[in-house]
Amino acid sequence: MLVDLSPAQVSAQLAALQAALPPNIDVERLVAAEPMLLRADIQKVLAELRRLVPGKDPVSVLLADPSGVLDMQSAGLKASLEIDEGIPAA
Repeated sequence: MLVDLSPAQVSAQLAALQAALPPNIDVERLVAAEPMLLRADIQKVLAELRRLVPGKDPVSVLLADPSGVLDMQSAGLKASLEIDEGIPAA
């Protein structure tokens, strides 16, 4: 999944993550914990966390469980309706 990202795309996404997160966050360590963050729109992820977990800091939620906060689309994966042209499995 990640191999189709160019070095420029990886650099751009790392820069977007660094810009969106507080400066004390080790973005490279975060991406090592959840590589699909390189495909995610971090602004949308944080907005969704604000919506789903009101009253909690979205960055803290992300750091506590980086692999648990991405939905399929945020992670750049196809939704189940897009797999096999939307034909339900038998």
